[in-house]
Amino acid sequence: MADKNLTNTPADLSKVDHFSTRYKGDFIATYLNSYYFQNPPLLNINKMIALYGSWGSGKTSVVDYIRKKLKSDYFEILFFEAWRFEKDTNLPLSLLDMMMEHYKNKKKSACIEDVKDLMSVARKKLNHFGKGISLNLMGMGIDFSKVAEAEEGEETSFYKLDEEFKTKYLSLEKKFLENPDNAASKKVIVFIDDLDRCDPENVLDLLSAIKLFFTLGESTIFFCALDKKAVCQAVQHRYGNVISGEEYLEKIFDINFNMPESNNIETFIREYLFEEVGTDERKALVTEFFHAIDFEVPRKIKKVLLKYFSIKEIRKSLFDQRRQIHEKSVTPRSEEMFSDHIKEYSKELDIYFGERSDNIVFLLFYIVLFEFYRSDYDKILNLTHTIDPDAILQIRAAIVNNNASFEGGSIYDIFTIIMMNLDPLKRPKGIQDVQYIKFINKYDQEYNSILLKFLVFVVKNSNTLKSFPFNYKHLKKLADMM
Repeated sequence: MADKNLTNTPADLSKVDHFSTRYKGDFIATYLNSYYFQNPPLLNINKMIALYGSWGSGKTSVVDYIRKKLKSDYFEILFFEAWRFEKDTNLPLSLLDMMMEHYKNKKKSACIEDVKDLMSVARKKLNHFGKGISLNLMGMGIDFSKVAEAEEGEETSFYKLDEEFKTKYLSLEKKFLENPDNAASKKVIVFIDDLDRCDPENVLDLLSAIKLFFTLGESTIFFCALDKKAVCQAVQHRYGNVISGEEYLEKIFDINFNMPESNNIETFIREYLFEEVGTDERKALVTEFFHAIDFEVPRKIKKVLLKYFSIKEIRKSLFDQRRQIHEKSVTPRSEEMFSDHIKEYSKELDIYFGERSDNIVFLLFYIVLFEFYRSDYDKILNLTHTIDPDAILQIRAAIVNNNASFEGGSIYDIFTIIMMNLDPLKRPKGIQDVQYIKFINKYDQEYNSILLKFLVFVVKNSNTLKSFPFNYKHLKKLADMM
C-alpha cells in the first residue's frame, strides 16, 4: 500500500523528490562548493546566507540535502535545530554554546581554555539579549546572573567588548581550523533550521546577534532557513515604520535563495494516490483540484493524505464488520443496533470509492477544511442544517438574472446554497455553468476564499463528478470520523 510509506517527516531528497525541490539543493550545494574552490575570499565576505520559504514548503529537506552534498574537505558542518530552543529567551547564547561544544569535541583539551575565555566575554556582549541565564557549557558551570551581580558597577565600553570578543573568537576559530598536514583550511558552515517554530521576537534577536557578533570571524558562514513573511511581520511589530521587513533582511543577509514559488505535485499524486485515482484523467482531476484551491504546501498536502488514508482504513474496517454481521444467521438486538450504526457510517464513505472514485476530490476538500479551515467547516455544517429558504430563492434569482449588484448573504450562504444545487439531478432549470462561475467570481474577487475557489472547480468539472455528497448528515458523520 502506498500510504504505508507516507510520513509527515522531511524527505530524503537523495532518494525521493516528490515536489521537485532537489534541484534547489543541487544548485546551492554547487554554488558553495564552487566558490570555496574557485574564489574563497567571497565566502569570507558574504557570511550570511538565507533560504526563504513558507512553513511546510520543504526547507528542512533541502537543507539536509545540501549538508550531505557539501564536500567534507572544504567545510566543517554544524547544525542548529532552533525548534529545540523555541522557548529560549536567548537563542544567541544557545547557538554559541552549540558551536563551542562542537569545537571542544573536535579539538579535545586544546580549546577548553579558549572556549571559557570567549564565553566570559560573550556573556557581557550578549547580556542585553537575556539575563539570568545559566549554562552548563562542556562541564563548566557558568551562571551568568551571578557573574552579572559580581560585575555590577563595572563599566566596559561596547567598543572594548567588541574588540575583545573579536580577538578571542578569531583565535579560537583559527585554532579549531588548524590543519597539521598544511592542507587548505576549511570553512565552518553553521546551518540554522526550524526558525519558523520559534517566537518571532527571539528570531530577530538571533539574526541580529549573528550579524553583529558571530560574523566577526573570518571562516564561519551561517546558513539560515526561514519564513520570510513571518520575519517581516516580526520586524513590523518591533520597529513599526522605522524599517521595513525587506530592508531588515537585506541588511542581515548577504546572499539569499528561495524555495520554489509553486510545487510540482503531480509526481506526489501519482506516487501516493495512484491506486485511488487509477486513470490519468482522475490523476489530472486531483492535481487540478489542489491547484484550483491554491493548496500546494508539501507538508499540508501530506497531512491531508495521511488523514485520507486513515479514513480509508476506517471504511475498510467498517466494511469488514458489515460483512461479518451479515454472515451471522441470528443476531442479538444489541448487535442489530451495532449493525445499523456500522452500515450508517460505512455507506457515507462508499460514495468516495470504487466506481465513484472521482468524488475523492470532495473528501479531500472536506479534510482540507476540517484540518486547516475548521471554522469554515463548522459554519457550513450548521448552515446545511438551518439554511433559510428565502436565502435560497434570492441567490437562485441572482444567479439566473446575473445580478452583479446582489448583496445578500455571506460567502457561507452562497457556498452552501450553490453546493446544494450543483448536482445535475437537483440543479434548477435555467441555470448554466457560466452563470454560476460569473456569480462566484464576483464574490471571489472580494473575499479570495477557498470555498469559492472550490465552487469554481466543481462547476467546471460538474460533468465528470458523478454526485455531490453535500448535506448536514454527511458532513456531520465525516467530522465524527476525523
